[in-house]
Amino acid sequence: MINASGRDPYEVLGVVPPRNGVATVEMVATNAVMAGCKPEYMPVVLAAVEALLDEEFDVQGLQATSDPAAPMVIVCGPVVQEIGINHGASLFGPGTRANATIGRSLRLILINLGGGYPDSGDKSTLGSPAKYSYCVGVDIDTPWSSLHTEFGYSESDSCVMVYAADAPRGNNPGGSGSMEFPLWILADSMSNLNHNIIHGGHAVVVISPLIAHGLAEEGWSKEEVQFYLYENARVPLRSRPEIQTA
Repeated sequence: MINASGRDPYEVLGVVPPRNGVATVEMVATNAVMAGCKPEYMPVVLAAVEALLDEEFDVQGLQATSDPAAPMVIVCGPVVQEIGINHGASLFGPGTRANATIGRSLRLILINLGGGYPDSGDKSTLGSPAKYSYCVGVDIDTPWSSLHTEFGYSESDSCVMVYAADAPRGNNPGGSGSMEFPLWILADSMSNLNHNIIHGGHAVVVISPLIAHGLAEEGWSKEEVQFYLYENARVPLRSRPEIQTA
């Protein structure tokens, strides 16, 4: 596993709060083996750990929050196919070793190095199934530009992103011939008084290949979809008279 990384086993990637265990390449490899990773997954696991331990991510806040958020690993580029990460049907579900074990390795690192045990280092009130394993790939057959190209990378680059996310929330887009209807359903689903949404921030929007291709065929660009959600995923104050404004 260490050989597959091509890195010094004693290289320090950072410390994992709240216990502040030292995350070396060797320790990451140990947890990856415990999770059931294949050696070829190791570069993705390392990239995910480096993203997790970036100061701007605030893994201390993730471990200590009462919210059920978990680190969602999003893998983009050629590596998705190269190591067999599920990026299509049931990508959040079981049955794919790469998704299951890469996501699980991060959870083990948060527990074993960070002390993120339930009701100890991990203060989530109810927890979430996403805290077992949370890893998906970006569809390589998307009709739009790949996610990582929005951050300055090329289509040929392989990238890993980590986002603190709650468990997925599904939406039923049926009921209309227009492709705007699924977007309206999605915007309505995003428009709620959940604490982590009402105060702003980002949301991970995952659109199935069927809906994505349908939107593209109807002439929707990715930017138009994003703007539609931005304009419509709102909770007007007047619709919630019980809200205290003072």
